[in-house]
Amino acid sequence: MFLCFLSVSSSCGQTSARRPKIRQVNPPDRNPQYFPVGLFSQYPELSDWEARWYASELRALNEPSLTEGKARHSVVYRFLLIPSFSPSLAIRLVVNPDGTGRLVAKLRTNSRGTEAALAEETASVSSEQVGKFEDLLDESNFWFLPTKWDTVSGADGEEWILEAKKSGKYHVVDRWSGWREVSYSQACEYLRELSPVKSEILRRKRSNRKGSY
Repeated sequence: MFLCFLSVSSSCGQTSARRPKIRQVNPPDRNPQYFPVGLFSQYPELSDWEARWYASELRALNEPSLTEGKARHSVVYRFLLIPSFSPSLAIRLVVNPDGTGRLVAKLRTNSRGTEAALAEETASVSSEQVGKFEDLLDESNFWFLPTKWDTVSGADGEEWILEAKKSGKYHVVDRWSGWREVSYSQACEYLRELSPVKSEILRRKRSNRKGSY
């Protein structure tokens, strides 16, 4: 799947005028639909390809759709981390009316292409922690960031997809390894720090830090 994405990115980098030819490998983003149509690229086929990919990861993690949620005025954030060679991690933060939050973290514990096995944990989040995360979002100008910059990818990295739903408004930002925006990266990293379930990549980074002391 990842190699297919690289080939698509390469073709888009060669020319912006030529429509990419894409073989769709995942089921359509439907029932439920996770992402509004046409968000991820000016090319409909490429945008559909990425929506199908990200939706397939969320389905495998048994995650709900934020765009089709029934509670219109609820506040929900979700960070989806898709590493190149490790299982995907979803961290969903639901903000309560009193400003506190409930964090749900799910990690796929097997390889892609097989039936998903999940590690799942929940944690309570204080109003101060929720406030710090939302401050980071405000610093990043999250609600006004484009969903995607020009295609950026590599052979070893991560897709960072951060969704937000607040007062009936929905927005999603998709970046390669948190590329470009420092405040956006810090917001995503903060959710990873709060998560009771850690991705393999975060565990390796922590081990490397300890070994350097």
